Amino acid sequence: MLVVCLVAGFFLVRFVSNKAQELAVQYTSEEQVEILPPALTAQETNSVVVRFDAFRDALASGQQPPVLELTDEEINTLIFHHPDFQDLAGKARVAIENGQVASEVSLDIDALGVPIPLIGDAVKDRFFNGEIALTIGMVGGRPVVNLEDVSVNGVTPPETVMAELRKENLLQDYDQDPEMKAFFDKIEAIEVEGNQLRIVPKGASGLPE
Repeated sequence: MLVVCLVAGFFLVRFVSNKAQELAVQYTSEEQVEILPPALTAQETNSVVVRFDAFRDALASGQQPPVLELTDEEINTLIFHHPDFQDLAGKARVAIENGQVASEVSLDIDALGVPIPLIGDAVKDRFFNGEIALTIGMVGGRPVVNLEDVSVNGVTPPETVMAELRKENLLQDYDQDPEMKAFFDKIEAIEVEGNQLRIVPKGASGLPE
């Protein structure tokens, strides 16, 4: 989940950049969508941050952390209040339901470094506002994140396009990033249950029967 929102955002921006000039405006907006922070107390926020840091630090140091369970609001709390995710604060939030992770993003295209020469000035100073539904898991020891549904600036791509997008694993090249590979090499399972995301490190109790 640490990279899902960014990966999804970049993936959708790439989708826009591959379109012809005349479609650029259709898939972007002049205004950023307001994404509100979760309504957790300061004590609840601190508890989430401490629990996440303990998991991350134990994993990095070779210790055995317990299973990390996070509700969607706890994930949003990390996005808004944890220094590791400060670049996402106010730009993304997630919701978990029906076994899927839904992500709402509102991204400044200029800040993302979209190759403007490909689409001229049509998207300069504009925002990429989208809603994405994802399925997340581990298959054969590798992370798998599949795009299920997309709405870009209120527009849904044609089903023929969606059929191709659903085939893509958004993290298929995760092992090209040493830090990401090191993280997933220590993970046994990633599960979505109810409104929770469960990250199960290798050797931890709490694995499904």
